[in-house]
Amino acid sequence: LSHPSPTLTAILLEPRGWTSSPGTLGDSVLRAAGYRDAGTGHTGLEQLLAHPPDVLVTAETPRFPSLATAMLEHPALRGIPRKRFAPALLACAGPFTARAAEEIAPEHSP
Repeated sequence: LSHPSPTLTAILLEPRGWTSSPGTLGDSVLRAAGYRDAGTGHTGLEQLLAHPPDVLVTAETPRFPSLATAMLEHPALRGIPRKRFAPALLACAGPFTARAAEEIAPEHSP
């Protein structure tokens, strides 16, 4: 995907508050999708709400949620626009990782 300098910020939020950060696979996918990565490696709910990104990127909701994934669906986050991707697309880097970038790109509608 080709994008001009990104203006929208995004955080790829994973279970237990882990986020994308510079140099990670998540960071590469966000940049390929056209976002500026606002992740710092880890965040709490309060910090996320105090400094929300333009878009929150998460894996699709698991069929059997756990305490580790509970924060991803917290009602307070409903006000932040969200893009979702299939979790297998970021399990490790591969040709399929480009599909994650396509799925979360700003112009892509779920």
